[in-house]
Amino acid sequence: MKKQEKITYLKDYQPPSFFIDEVYLDITLPEIREDDVKVDSVLIFQRNPDIKKPPKSIFLNGVGLKPERIAIDGEELSSKHYEITADGLLIKNPPNSFQLETLVFIDIYNNKSLEGMYFSGQTLCTQNEAEGFRKITYFLDRSDVMSRFTTKITAPREIYPTLLAGGNCTETSKDDDQKTHSKTFYDPSLKPCYLFALVAGKLNELQENYTTKSGRKIKLSIFSEQENLEKLNFAMQSLKRAMLWDEEVFSLEYDLDEYKIVAVDAFNFGAMENKGLNIFNSSLIISNDKTTTDNERISIEAVIAHEYFHNWSGNRVTLRDWFQLTLKEGLTVFRDQEFTADHHSPLVKRIQDVNALRERQFNEDSGPLSHPIQPSSYKQINNFYTATIYEKGAEVVRMYRTLLGEKAFKEALSLYFSRYDEMAITVDEFFAVMEECYDGELTQFKKWYSTHGTPHVKVEEKWQEKTKTYTATLSQRIPNNAKADPLLIPLQYCLFSQRGEEIKSDTFLLKKSKQALELTLENQTDKPLLSINRGFSAPIELEQNLSEDDLFKLLKVENDGFNRWDFLQQLYFSSFHSYQKQKASFEINANFLETLKNLLTKEKDYDYVAQCFSLPSYNGFVAREEKLDFEEIHAFRKTFVKQLGSHLKEDLLKNYQKLALKDGMAERSLKNILLALLCEYNTNYRQLACDQFAGAANMTDSYYALLILCKQLDETSKKTLSMFYNKWKDDNLVMNKWFAAQARAQSENVFETINDLAKHAAFNIEEPNKVYALLAVFAFHNHLRFHDNTGRGYELIGEKIATLDSINPTVAARLLTAFGYYKKLQPQLSQKVVKTLKTVKQKINSRASLEILENLLTKA
Repeated sequence: MKKQEKITYLKDYQPPSFFIDEVYLDITLPEIREDDVKVDSVLIFQRNPDIKKPPKSIFLNGVGLKPERIAIDGEELSSKHYEITADGLLIKNPPNSFQLETLVFIDIYNNKSLEGMYFSGQTLCTQNEAEGFRKITYFLDRSDVMSRFTTKITAPREIYPTLLAGGNCTETSKDDDQKTHSKTFYDPSLKPCYLFALVAGKLNELQENYTTKSGRKIKLSIFSEQENLEKLNFAMQSLKRAMLWDEEVFSLEYDLDEYKIVAVDAFNFGAMENKGLNIFNSSLIISNDKTTTDNERISIEAVIAHEYFHNWSGNRVTLRDWFQLTLKEGLTVFRDQEFTADHHSPLVKRIQDVNALRERQFNEDSGPLSHPIQPSSYKQINNFYTATIYEKGAEVVRMYRTLLGEKAFKEALSLYFSRYDEMAITVDEFFAVMEECYDGELTQFKKWYSTHGTPHVKVEEKWQEKTKTYTATLSQRIPNNAKADPLLIPLQYCLFSQRGEEIKSDTFLLKKSKQALELTLENQTDKPLLSINRGFSAPIELEQNLSEDDLFKLLKVENDGFNRWDFLQQLYFSSFHSYQKQKASFEINANFLETLKNLLTKEKDYDYVAQCFSLPSYNGFVAREEKLDFEEIHAFRKTFVKQLGSHLKEDLLKNYQKLALKDGMAERSLKNILLALLCEYNTNYRQLACDQFAGAANMTDSYYALLILCKQLDETSKKTLSMFYNKWKDDNLVMNKWFAAQARAQSENVFETINDLAKHAAFNIEEPNKVYALLAVFAFHNHLRFHDNTGRGYELIGEKIATLDSINPTVAARLLTAFGYYKKLQPQLSQKVVKTLKTVKQKINSRASLEILENLLTKA
């Protein structure tokens, strides 16, 4: 019988009885990798003055540590004064202030969880968010204990020539025999232990300087293995752009003298914002146009900016506890989205962000894994690094900006950072600052933090011609959270006349369950056209009941690019619903075809056209549809593209050929969408993909041609895969693309292909990037085969989860979320999912995986 898991509740928060003012770490690395690391720590404790009653004991977290010495104020403690448990160290009757000295040894060689201190290849590194520091030394491993860290690292010089830690380097020394060297780092800022970082290995450095607006010179360093050194320049320039942008937009300047980034292959997340020493998944640092696609480079730029922006929104102002996670992540995602919008197309960025929100977060919010952006409880905090906390949290921040206006919002953020610098706070403080700068009262808006589920807003319109009165009655509900109180929802809208004139543009604040927008329009003879939630001003599902004719009318008059795109999305889904009813007799609306033709031939923003010509993804259907039949969705997509191609093939081909002569991100974006449509319309066009692959001068064109060809694993795709492999087999990151292309294949034999690839010499189940490339791509993006009627997709992923759980529970738990919407499936498939999940439950033991699995089985 599995152990009952402890639940942590927000309501049970208690402040720490002690603070740790100063931390001195002396870490010695062994000559032999298999030997233990020695961690000598000195911690300066002060009792929390707000705790009046002297505590009888203090418990320090510690997992997997081998203690050799425990002393207070220089005197070694006898065993009667402390107790060591599997979870930590209990010190009895501590004084009000004291110096704790501990000497522990840790086995990092066998640490495969990628938490605490571990090896990524030959590089030793750390990952301490959320609860990894307890695997390094005994500590109050909680985010509201903030300390100043001094870290000394001593290591064999030949094995670890590069030694790095957070903060500024204050001292470097070498032993007389030159075999051992050491470095000391000091971070003058208060920070929680989850922001501690250390790296040691054989790394090469790209170094440049950045001068802040106040004239301070910052040393910027990016480290990687030698073979990737030439691929760091894009990351360096992205970092500089982020630093400048944060100064110009938010007047936030970097505070340390050094900013260091290290790329490692074995990393559970995208990157980690450790103060003064960011550690990145190598896939989000290493880049050039030969090995990285355009979309990947934009992601690299955004993640580098995201981690840099954390220096203020997360590090300087940090979290009281992990229930406040959206305080740093939601705000920082909003900031990195704005950064990307300012450096690329704001319109396309907004479309992509909303698409991602709908496909990931809306799905999460409508199923058994639904939770508010501030959860009230958890079993395993690592399971709450979710689209809800990040992306929905960013939308809540964006709504603050809509409510306050640009000027007041920036003033509020400036006040927030200055008031709470070097403090650990809650969302309450953030909300209070926003309300302080708002011309009104925002109490109702705070419910966004505690309410789970996606609000659905229904719009019912009425036009009274005699009185010239237009009324839009709006009502709100959350389908899977019927008892939720009404939210404050800011809805930007515009009323147009039938001739396309703007009548009124404003923001409507929906506060009640049902509320009317009523306007008298004396100069209007016909019912006006309503475009609402423009720019996606609120993260809601809109139920406006627009006919296709209504959508075409709105498309003619709307000048908001986002809503124009969204109207097209609604037309795609309307076409699907028509197909469901008509099947073989289905035909695309002629006005829809004409609209797409005009976009292709007249619109000059190629990237925007690419978004408009992208059919909703399978995840898009998951978000929008109540019942899911992926074979039917697949058949609709094929039918739609066949008809689109038969009507527009000359325009598709002409524009593909025209764009093939141009070089630019936007041109490549549209060109590859058109190529995919042509090849799906008629397999004869696959030769174009073969030619593009053979002549590609960049990874974007090469990889997209490969993806198109690999939809079916036939002789052509196998030949192309072989060429790709032979060219890139020595590049670990590019090989992830090789795995991913095959995981997306819609062939019936893809199950055998994936099992064979899992045994391939280039695949390593202990490396998260490989697992994500092969298994996660299959589970999250190959819906046709993951949900194969035989259940083989479920069995395949279930078996891999059971294996992963004992190696890396964080990755295993993430894979489990692929089953999150199984209740929408046909009964025979949902039953197969339940059978798979119950089988997996018998084979796993980690807290992370069990929490996800139990939620899937009990809350669906």
